[in-house]
Amino acid sequence: MTKVEHDLVCVAPKLIVERSKTRVIIEANLVEFPAGAGLGQPTEKLVHLGMLAEDAMKLLAHLKAVQRLYGWADAPESLAVKPTPSGSTN
Repeated sequence: MTKVEHDLVCVAPKLIVERSKTRVIIEANLVEFPAGAGLGQPTEKLVHLGMLAEDAMKLLAHLKAVQRLYGWADAPESLAVKPTPSGSTN
């Protein structure tokens, strides 16, 4: 098994689509687990996971397959997609 460099827990994901429409960024709030605390606390710190649109679509296919396998319901809220701000280097 490959060694994991960073094991993160995040909440409230959002999608950012670059103007070129060739890359997708998943933006989410980092959850921190203070020493001795059992439950994590969402923070204002943001995590960006960028990937090519093709890889994002593969991830979507995997997520849909797992959803069907475990009978997970669709998300109750609509997902906001926002374009990359002008001048951003992300």
